[in-house]
Amino acid sequence: MDRLFFRPMTAGDKDEVRALHEKWFPLRYADAFYDGAAKGEYAGKPVINCIATDVAGKTAGIIIISFMSANGCGENDLIVDKERYPRVAYIMTIGVCDAFRRRKVGSRLLRWGIERAASDTSCGALFLHVITWNKAAMRFYARNEFRYVRSYPRYQTSPTPHNPLA
Repeated sequence: MDRLFFRPMTAGDKDEVRALHEKWFPLRYADAFYDGAAKGEYAGKPVINCIATDVAGKTAGIIIISFMSANGCGENDLIVDKERYPRVAYIMTIGVCDAFRRRKVGSRLLRWGIERAASDTSCGALFLHVITWNKAAMRFYARNEFRYVRSYPRYQTSPTPHNPLA
């Protein structure tokens, strides 16, 4: 397993983070997404993030998580006791650079996110959305003890070169 260092994203990382997201994901995020990730707030919600780097400082992977109201997350059945757990954490994005794939970087970033969500005593769940045609991602989350809850027909079907459903 590689030796990794974990640090927060800064405004100086914005261009690299954007380039990596454009490579990894079929969606294009607005500048406000990257600005918010670096500042720790996006769309009025707190955001945490982590960039994993190797010993030379080269980016290995990134995770960005938003915290939101359990009542307003759109996933009403995630938490039974919303008075005890009024917040949920949502993995907005997680990605690993090609040179670091199959080396547990994604699992370590995911573990980082799980630990941060678990340390928030008002947070009752950590969830994410995955495009179902991304079978490697579906297997990755299953290996990391996430459970499949439901599918949304034609979720994230914007026409991009990366999206075969559009």
